[in-house]
Amino acid sequence: MATEGGKRRGGFGLSTASERLWRDLIQMFNDVGIPVSKDKWTHKKYKKNYYGISFKEKYISLFKRECQSGQMEQP
Repeated sequence: MATEGGKRRGGFGLSTASERLWRDLIQMFNDVGIPVSKDKWTHKKYKKNYYGISFKEKYISLFKRECQSGQMEQP
């Protein structure tokens, strides 16, 4: 979140050029019960795909707590 994400309208979000990371993050958020909005776009100048997710601000404390405590289950 420190380099790829931040505050967005209506909450928090992040973006990446990696479709695999995007899909893995969506799964991780779903696993901890955080609903996300997904989007993808193509950079017009570079013709490169980018992927984003966002979630409501009320979930940021849950996300931070799960990550800091190490309670997130590994697949």
